[in-house]
Amino acid sequence: MAGTIFEIIGIIAIILFGLIMLAILFFMGKGIKHLNKILGSRRGEVSKDLVTSLKSLQQAQDQLEAVSIMTATVKDGMSAAIGITDKAVDFLKSDAFQVGLPLTFWFLLVAVAVPRGFLGKKKHKKKKTGPIPPASWELEPR
Repeated sequence: MAGTIFEIIGIIAIILFGLIMLAILFFMGKGIKHLNKILGSRRGEVSKDLVTSLKSLQQAQDQLEAVSIMTATVKDGMSAAIGITDKAVDFLKSDAFQVGLPLTFWFLLVAVAVPRGFLGKKKHKKKKTGPIPPASWELEPR
């Protein structure tokens, strides 16, 4: 007897669940139709917005690639500059520069000073200076 009562309760529950789902699905269908009409009318706008967004993303990607190329170029340039600077510093620290520069200066000093010492200074004739005319003698532009 208890089994029969549970079967009846189960059948009633299945029928009620089916009716409730029928009502829910009916209203959901109406809502989905309404939503489809709204989205269908805005489909062109959404498509345009999507295309615009994709173009913006492509432009941003292109700019990022340009920046990465520029960054690589700057990095290579900096590496080259650092290499040249290292070579210059090595040369400045070298014995050839440390000894050669003073020797070169002394040689130039001797090469210039000794001939001047033997030959002496050339005397220049003084130029005679004439009188400076007053400003009133100059022509005024009109």
